[in-house]
Amino acid sequence: MITGGIGSGKSTAMRSILGQLMQFRCPMVIACVKVDEADQMEALARRVGALDRFIRLRPGQPVINLLDYLTKRFNTSVTTQFLERLCEISQNAAGSANQGELYWQAHTTRCMHACIDLALIAQGTASIVDVDLIASSVPASPEEVTEDFYNHTACGVVIRAAEKFQQPDEKHRFQRAADYLRYTLPSLGDKAIGAITSQIQNVVGNLCVEPFRDSLSGETVITPDLIEEQQLIVALDFPVQINGLSGRLFQAAFTMLTQLHCLQRSTEGISLPMVIVRDECGLLLHGEWDLQCQLTSRSQMCAHIDAAQDYNMLFRSLGGSTKSEHEALSFASNHRTTLAFGNSNVRTNEHYSKLFGNSLQITTSGGGWGGRQQMTGNLADDLLGVGGGAQWSQQQLPVLRSDVFTQLPTGMCVLIEGGRFRTLDLRRRL
Repeated sequence: MITGGIGSGKSTAMRSILGQLMQFRCPMVIACVKVDEADQMEALARRVGALDRFIRLRPGQPVINLLDYLTKRFNTSVTTQFLERLCEISQNAAGSANQGELYWQAHTTRCMHACIDLALIAQGTASIVDVDLIASSVPASPEEVTEDFYNHTACGVVIRAAEKFQQPDEKHRFQRAADYLRYTLPSLGDKAIGAITSQIQNVVGNLCVEPFRDSLSGETVITPDLIEEQQLIVALDFPVQINGLSGRLFQAAFTMLTQLHCLQRSTEGISLPMVIVRDECGLLLHGEWDLQCQLTSRSQMCAHIDAAQDYNMLFRSLGGSTKSEHEALSFASNHRTTLAFGNSNVRTNEHYSKLFGNSLQITTSGGGWGGRQQMTGNLADDLLGVGGGAQWSQQQLPVLRSDVFTQLPTGMCVLIEGGRFRTLDLRRRL
């Protein structure tokens, strides 16, 4: 974890670390949220002799059919949970996290699950575009199912195709999905349908607009497996400043997919960790999912290099709720190593100070009795010389004062690792 204000040296330090990892031939996925970040990564790869392994992914390029990859490697439930996390990241971006009731969240999950299942039964594969089309054309009422025009909607067409091509072992799966979209969901009413489908559209709709349509729904040309096998350095050139929520969701999706790959694969025979790099990492976080990854990433050979300006950025990016506060603190604290550069954010600096607690400090003053020690019968007073007219006091002071971070010049940081800390001067090295 690297934190620091603008111009403190955190990005330069990150590039220095990445350059060494590139030379070690570690496979990497780099989320480039800034406009010029991919250019800097390409220049770095060229400088360290790793340009032959460097790949830059841009909007409009086929990257991976996300749902096809997930459903074939895992199942519909895992795929739906993946989309749920993207929904929460989308809600955090809109400042509406945790405002939906669990009832409606459950229906959103069931709707996505049904759309994916029907697409798989009907055509053997599923994509984000399929979910977008099916969810946006569900009937507004149970009566609408009997209307002729409904049979020509995407929802009606895929249900008929799934009914025709279903295998014997898919009968129950088909019936459950079809009944939900034809009867259960429409019976909730227009407002409920609108609330449920809008949550889905906020994710799949943003990933289906041009030029993102083919990036996660087109041909699969690169996967986390391939990145690891060929020790590739992949820069996701989808800057948030230009691409907005679509860029944010794409980068979150690909980095989470890489994390999922690392957590599920066997580490036998793997000598180099998969490295996931996230500058301004708060934009791409999902609190609960990242906590799961942190718990097992070391044993699963998955290394994270995350950077953020301060704690408040993490807190706001995760939704700004009480739950978000705990998630932000947990995320920041669970990194094995932290480089804390200069920062004027009080909350961030207090967080680092509290990691090491306080120490008891005793001070003495005064003196008298002509240097003659007067025994008091109190061991502490006698040892401290109180009997000789001296005064003493004790107080709890921070082991690492929070104001240390406000005084760090550019290029200097506090290294926090394994319950210890020390100051590093990286100005010459960087």
